[in-house]
Amino acid sequence: MPTSRTRRNRNRSNADRKRERARKAREERASSGKPASVGNDAQHVSESDWAVLLESARAAADGQLERALELYDSVPGVAGSELSRGMRQLSELGVEAPPWAWSRWIREQAFRWLVSSNDRRVDLAFAIAADVAYPAGVDADHVGLVLARDWIVRQMVLYELGGLADFVRTVAGVDLLARAEPMTEWWCAPMGVYQLIDETADCTRLLDLETDEQVEVLNVGSTLNVEPDGFVLGRVVPISSGPGLMFESRPQNVDEVTARRFATRWFRLMEQMQGGDCGCDPDLCDGLTCDPYGDDESQWWEELQDASLDGRVPALFSLHLEHPLLTDVPNSVWRRAVSSAPDPDLVCELVRMGIPRPVADAAQVAVYGLVSAPLYGKRLTAGGPIYGAALLEPGVLAVLKERFTLKQYAFGWRALAELVVEPARTRCLRLADECARSDALQDEPS
Repeated sequence: MPTSRTRRNRNRSNADRKRERARKAREERASSGKPASVGNDAQHVSESDWAVLLESARAAADGQLERALELYDSVPGVAGSELSRGMRQLSELGVEAPPWAWSRWIREQAFRWLVSSNDRRVDLAFAIAADVAYPAGVDADHVGLVLARDWIVRQMVLYELGGLADFVRTVAGVDLLARAEPMTEWWCAPMGVYQLIDETADCTRLLDLETDEQVEVLNVGSTLNVEPDGFVLGRVVPISSGPGLMFESRPQNVDEVTARRFATRWFRLMEQMQGGDCGCDPDLCDGLTCDPYGDDESQWWEELQDASLDGRVPALFSLHLEHPLLTDVPNSVWRRAVSSAPDPDLVCELVRMGIPRPVADAAQVAVYGLVSAPLYGKRLTAGGPIYGAALLEPGVLAVLKERFTLKQYAFGWRALAELVVEPARTRCLRLADECARSDALQDEPS
């Protein structure tokens, strides 16, 4: 079963101290009488609706995306949700959807499958996440939210506990897997710790603190909320398109102390492995069958637990309220981008025309990029992932084609294409081509 690269000999007394600190925090939380400050977005569906959702999940696993989407959106309680949004993105892109997008879709399906089947690994992951990130406890009303949205829960279920591997081996259909990156390389991806260096429109450059080597990952906004020279914990996976690597999902921000400790433990493991010192009784160890690290394996979440108990990370730090498919840009960034965009009347106009608000918001952000890219060029690199996310919002392409493909927009779309990654880049270039066709039609003699 895939695990982290870090190992160490556990200090049992230190583990006891952690448990005692967590127990005291829970007691203080209980005595305060304050409710947990997390919301609950769990949807309540009937038994018949649940049967439809299970049928949708089976269709998705077989690669029948359109059927899965039709079934899913027929359930009022979940229609139009984030999961539906991801399916619509893949559906609109069709053959243009990159293999990594399908791999992320498989990852999302795997988690959905494990939760819906009441797999015991989900409960185990929740128990660990509660100890690590919620020392004050999780009340009953918010258990569903933590199960669905906590980053630690997902990482544990899919990777440490082998959920993604099991889904790929036993559930995912051949047609689905054929569209994705080789999933073996995804489910075996180790947890790593990285420091942000800089970014270009195409990639984000990071320093791998465990190997002291630079790596470049696809810039889909994975570090959008990371401070300059900040640190993240996450899994870097291979992809078939440039730059060849990406985060399997948005990584977790961590403080420098946590990051350095994580890297130090990995260095110690390398030294132990290179030295060949297993620590066993030389008269009893045969050097072949022993596993000096197996029972004392250091887990990445232990460092997060220390950070949580010491107050080095904010409360609810691992609660990621969104898990988008083709971007790691949170919805909160969208709202800020819309509020600062030009032509503030565009959203209201589109909504009056019956365009859904998320589509109208995405159109406004895309138009901001269209107008700004020719003026500022590479100085807008940091906003590239936001513009890319807007261009991939389901339904937005039709709006942009109808309203922003006059000949004067062609240069803007080509300039914006330089700031976003695929598949958003192709969309920009096609919109530019639409502008050229519009220009040709206007020049034809009547």
